[in-house]
Amino acid sequence: MKKTILLFAIIFSLFSCSKDDEATPVTYQEENPIPTFLVNSGFNFNRTTASTGGGEIESGFSFIPKVNGKIIALVNKLQIPNASLKVTIWDKSTATAIATNYVNVGQGVETKTSINAVNLQKNKEYIISIKTAYYYIYNKPNSAIQAYPVDAGNISITGSLDGNANQMPNVLISNSFLGDYSFIFQQTE
Repeated sequence: MKKTILLFAIIFSLFSCSKDDEATPVTYQEENPIPTFLVNSGFNFNRTTASTGGGEIESGFSFIPKVNGKIIALVNKLQIPNASLKVTIWDKSTATAIATNYVNVGQGVETKTSINAVNLQKNKEYIISIKTAYYYIYNKPNSAIQAYPVDAGNISITGSLDGNANQMPNVLISNSFLGDYSFIFQQTE
């Protein structure tokens, strides 16, 4: 009888143990790198409204993800009255647009627009740019020069850029940062 109970207990314990065949997926926190960048760089000192006074430019910033991830939304806060804004994400090494989206702009109100995810590779450099005639200029005290990169969470900002409309911006701006536009990044692994 003891052997039967012992055998039954062993069989029961073997069948009651569960094997976790599937790992629980990890969901990483969403990050907007620009607010942290502005503080870490000192560009949060002064913000003024500006325009090109005519034609549009391609204003952007370059960045490197420290981890694999994806851009899942675009964020903007510009002084453009009820306009549609062209936002492009570029592979910097090939100067190729890898995603282009048009987002609505609320005049001076932050707008977050979900997009089809754009996958980004760890340690690869990208540029995000907007085609616009209106933007904000962020300055440091005494318009000091910025040394790059500047870390902001899982993103390293490597430069503020401008250039000709509909082309990847390639002119480095070191004493100011043009904005207000950004993205929501989410780590994938």
